[in-house]
Amino acid sequence: MTKEMEKCIETRQARVERISEELLEVRFKPDLLVDGKGVGEAILAKRKLAAGAPHDVLMVLPQGAELDTRMVNMDPELHLGPCQASRRLAFVVPDEVNAQLVGMHFRYHPRAFATEVFSAEEDARQWLAAQAMQAPLS
Repeated sequence: MTKEMEKCIETRQARVERISEELLEVRFKPDLLVDGKGVGEAILAKRKLAAGAPHDVLMVLPQGAELDTRMVNMDPELHLGPCQASRRLAFVVPDEVNAQLVGMHFRYHPRAFATEVFSAEEDARQWLAAQAMQAPLS
């Protein structure tokens, strides 16, 4: 990756950052109702930073943020197309209600890549590292 490449994009509801060649982080802002438009903006920012290169994603919904319940039935891939360069997604959701909503969303709208929901960021990072060791990125 060259120094000229963009490394961070702020959207209305999230900060999306390229941490390394292999990892992008999406951190939703606290004390917000995260809605479909906000998720779509974050996905588009993630794709821009990834520039088509294979990558893992660490997505974090912080304590105090709330997921719009309509997200359970909304599939961003229908509007934005699939995230073809994503290899793995670890979604950190510290509270039980939002974790249930995220889990239901992925049961209704499964991805073509490994997706897991975690209550702690450290567990999510460990899972991503373990998955990368089993099946390195191409």
